[in-house]
Amino acid sequence: MTTSMLPEMYGSSVGAHVVDTDIENGTMRLKMRVEAEHITTSGVLDEGLVATIADNHTTFLLMSHSLSVQPDQMPISVSICLTVHTMARIAPGTDIEI
Repeated sequence: MTTSMLPEMYGSSVGAHVVDTDIENGTMRLKMRVEAEHITTSGVLDEGLVATIADNHTTFLLMSHSLSVQPDQMPISVSICLTVHTMARIAPGTDIEI
């Protein structure tokens, strides 16, 4: 069994996974299945969770890319500024892309 030295981050265990990335255009597409615990009492997807997932994944992508280009340097890491708005109620079991 392998154990990680890194603590689990909020949003890291929700089942989001990378579908594709495009370094040249600076894009990444994530997919996840919405579960009941991702939905607020108003019936909408937790906007903070979506922002956190996007922020975590883009940070790791940037760090990985910077290490592949400059392996002997500190990895580049940034936090992105996001505004997330839900448009409608969502049901558990819905697949979404971020």
